[in-house]
Amino acid sequence: DWNNRFSFHVTHGQASFHTRSTFLSLQTGGRRLQYTVSVLDSRAENDFVYRDKFLPGSPEVRSGHNAFAGRGIMQNIHLNAGNGNFVEAGAWIQQKSKEIPSILGSYNVSHARQADNTFRAYLNHSRHFTRSVLLLKTAWFTDDLRYTDKHEASDADYAIDSRIATSRIMGGAEYRRSFSQTLTAGAGISAVHTTAATNNYVHDIT
Repeated sequence: DWNNRFSFHVTHGQASFHTRSTFLSLQTGGRRLQYTVSVLDSRAENDFVYRDKFLPGSPEVRSGHNAFAGRGIMQNIHLNAGNGNFVEAGAWIQQKSKEIPSILGSYNVSHARQADNTFRAYLNHSRHFTRSVLLLKTAWFTDDLRYTDKHEASDADYAIDSRIATSRIMGGAEYRRSFSQTLTAGAGISAVHTTAATNNYVHDIT
């Protein structure tokens, strides 16, 4: 919205099982430059009651060690460079943490947890002509996943410490031309380089 000068949006939610989420978004700029930043935070205890049919007598049990937390910040910049040139860039960071509860029928307390970290960055350029458009795109994505577990909460070392990391670099170009209101033709090319690493495997994969 190139006519936007300043806008602000807030959303907050409360729900069962100690669930709450907050979303904030701010957009500002003018006819040449627009900037948007958004912040997200969500949490839940997930302490609901269920009947465990795998335990003698099928007792009602309250879920424990089942909490979730997620947060993130997303930023985007749009630039109208003139003469049909538009540039868009963005960077997003998101983190999630989830406690893994015990399986049904278990008398043991779980200490397992999974954490995810995601990073996204991209840069796009588009050149608009009278009846055609040229698009140039590039992006870098990373994802990190860590799963841990302990025999006892007081243990200094993890019984399981599994880590997986992926990185992806992408680039591409696309050209589209409109010959009429019902006919458009285009062509493009893209390249993707992906790397995956885990401490459960001796080599990195590309």
